[in-house]
Amino acid sequence: MMLKRSFALICSLALLLGLFSACGKKDDGRAAALVYPIAEQARSLDPQLAQTAAENITANCFEGLVISYEQGQYLPGVAESWDVSDDGLVYTFNLYKDAKWHKPTSFEKTFGKEVVDKFPDLVTAHDFVFAFRRALDPKTGSPYAANLFALRNADKVNKSRAPLTDLAVEAMDDFRLKITLSHRQDDFLKTLTDPICMPCNQTFFEATGGRYGLGDDYLMCNGPFYLSVWTQDSSILLRKNKDYRQADQVYPNSVSLRINPDTDQYAQRVAQGVYSAAPLPQADKSYAQDADLNLLPFENEVGVIALNCSDPGLKNQNLRLALLEVLDHDSLEGLRDGGPKTDTFIPPCCLRGEFESLLDNKGLKSFTFNEAAAPARFDKALIELGIDSVTLEFLCPSEFERPVREVLQVWQKAFGVQISAHVVPLTLPELNERVKSGDFQIALTRVKAEKSSPGDFLQGFTSDSPSNFIAYKDSLYDITLEASRLSKDKGALDDQYISAHNLLLQSAALLPLNVHTNYLALARGVEGLGYSSAGDRIYFAHALKKDK
Repeated sequence: MMLKRSFALICSLALLLGLFSACGKKDDGRAAALVYPIAEQARSLDPQLAQTAAENITANCFEGLVISYEQGQYLPGVAESWDVSDDGLVYTFNLYKDAKWHKPTSFEKTFGKEVVDKFPDLVTAHDFVFAFRRALDPKTGSPYAANLFALRNADKVNKSRAPLTDLAVEAMDDFRLKITLSHRQDDFLKTLTDPICMPCNQTFFEATGGRYGLGDDYLMCNGPFYLSVWTQDSSILLRKNKDYRQADQVYPNSVSLRINPDTDQYAQRVAQGVYSAAPLPQADKSYAQDADLNLLPFENEVGVIALNCSDPGLKNQNLRLALLEVLDHDSLEGLRDGGPKTDTFIPPCCLRGEFESLLDNKGLKSFTFNEAAAPARFDKALIELGIDSVTLEFLCPSEFERPVREVLQVWQKAFGVQISAHVVPLTLPELNERVKSGDFQIALTRVKAEKSSPGDFLQGFTSDSPSNFIAYKDSLYDITLEASRLSKDKGALDDQYISAHNLLLQSAALLPLNVHTNYLALARGVEGLGYSSAGDRIYFAHALKKDK
């Protein structure tokens, strides 16, 4: 027996009614040209390869099987309805028969009319089959392929132990798609909203000759917007897709994504109306409030003391443990800048399953301080390293120089002449650059969640992760997170996340201090932007910009 989950278009409209204003008026805020800053250039807009810099773009240029504009709410995307088997393993999607690909007139100049005539009009189940196979093909090298390991045979396909055709994603006909999982995954619909699950047409992909996602005419879109102009290192212009199935519900005419790595400018430019909206750090909250900007919060960042495990001395776990064990809450208090204290590393915005928090789970452990044991552990580290003393450099934002010096004094008192440590105060951009490049020993910094899942956040510290700035390497940690992809129920999944979190903290590679709330700032007159809990994706389709 199948559990029916059908969603009609009228339900979607009702759920989104709060985003809409009265129709038919010329001054109701529609047809706007929005401007939004992004801090870095995307290397590729190929959804199956998309990383953080590309996600805002792919989220607006493509539409997957389902959509989630806000927590706990899944709406029809290309699929108008879906069925889930009682055991939670088989998903059958019924696709709309009028979902279209957008083919700009510029395609003919790039590919030639004869080739363009072969590009399809409709998005079909075959486009999703091809996309999922591309995502898991080891030749593609998708950075998030492991997110799809719940699909039957996915891990075997990705590790070249099975052919692509063994992947359990099947086009039953042009407009019915069946996906079979190897084990139940409570947040599978959430996974389907990720860029890696966006459709890809094989005929178009092959016509790009290896340039898919690398330029203006090398992306065929099916979402509310399409890629119009990509000016390298400057901006990306998205225009309203008039072929989109619900084009009448897409309000802005265009969105210009301007590349600006100087995030300190964002608040002022939103206040001036140069930007329609922008992500802001907690430090800019007062300025934004004084400028009467609407602020949407997300708790997506944790302040930490980070220790670089690639450093010749700090690669020794006993040394790291000694340095942190000797501290206490009083000596750390001055390092907690502008947010509630936390003993856990996972930001509150990271939710699992049906948008539930993991932070109230009693299995989550905090770091264990042990001032009495620290000196002996420090001596043991010196013996293991074959050295007589340690010299350390502690980077911090300039305003935290004094409390960091107090931490150094604690170390000096505990370890005597065998430790030499000094503080290096830096501007925030300087600090961020050094931390990002791995050019540090110890740093007072922040870790931001770019994804809204605990698993994705923790995955950022596996041995081969490009975002693992502390160079933490632990095979047990890696295995634990890989096992989480195969967890058969919510309890087992929670256990894997908790185990990984606790391993990371007890390694003394970092010490959580406090939670930071960042914001999405809206310019005056702007409303209706959708955003994810981690702030990693902004949805522009229903945004209005009214003159005030």
